[in-house]
Amino acid sequence: MKILNKTTNTSPILIHANGNAHRESCTIWELLKRHIDLWEGVKSPLNSDLTIVTLKGGKYTVSTETILEKCCRKYGVPLMVLPWPEQRVPNFWEDSKAKQYEVIKAINEGRITTKYIMCLDCGDVVFIRHPNEILDSYLNNFPDKHSVWNGEQNDWPRFDLPKYTHHPLLDEYLVKVSKRDNQIKAEEKTPFAFLNSGVSIGLTDKLYDFYQLGMKNFATVKTNDQAMARISQYQMENHTIDRHCIIFQSLYNTKQSDFEVYIDD
Repeated sequence: MKILNKTTNTSPILIHANGNAHRESCTIWELLKRHIDLWEGVKSPLNSDLTIVTLKGGKYTVSTETILEKCCRKYGVPLMVLPWPEQRVPNFWEDSKAKQYEVIKAINEGRITTKYIMCLDCGDVVFIRHPNEILDSYLNNFPDKHSVWNGEQNDWPRFDLPKYTHHPLLDEYLVKVSKRDNQIKAEEKTPFAFLNSGVSIGLTDKLYDFYQLGMKNFATVKTNDQAMARISQYQMENHTIDRHCIIFQSLYNTKQSDFEVYIDD
């Protein structure tokens, strides 16, 4: 399969249907899911320098195979599944911090020892190509960057959200991040200017520092990993955003007509 983003004229190889995108029939998500269901798969060993990590829990039970797990099974690659908080009443802002502290914990405990790590959301991510090709694309297209993150069209979180809780440091940085990203959006003429925390790949030791910074700044602040990641990336510019969808494609606020899809395998 090949996907052409007609806006950026690029062919991303990992698709993330974040937000409402995986529930909206106007996107290419249903087409992708049908393709993965019918595809027999092509198994190939994962590059020994790479660990693929996700978090699973909450609405995703142990017996439920997510689409990410299905992709990894069909490519024949291991997926490290870290625990998502199991709470009777989910905490919208706090639960997503688990990505930060569970990855930090796994590295500290020696469960992640590879040079590179790919951190992905569990229920709305599809590989268009083998994960090894994603690593190769990162190394070829962003050779001097410690990590690269999914770019999306949504400048989020925002102060006008009913659940948003103000904090001086959080507010100060989100204003700066939003101003910078909107300026880049205008200068580079790309709508995918804003970091989405659900997809990233990079050097394990550098992403460890990235996550540590987020926890240092906001572990006790009522916020989520999206805000933490955006602010950490603002502070650590060697971590970048795939604003032209070279590797990653967020489907949020996109339409099926924004893409051309070729089924070639």
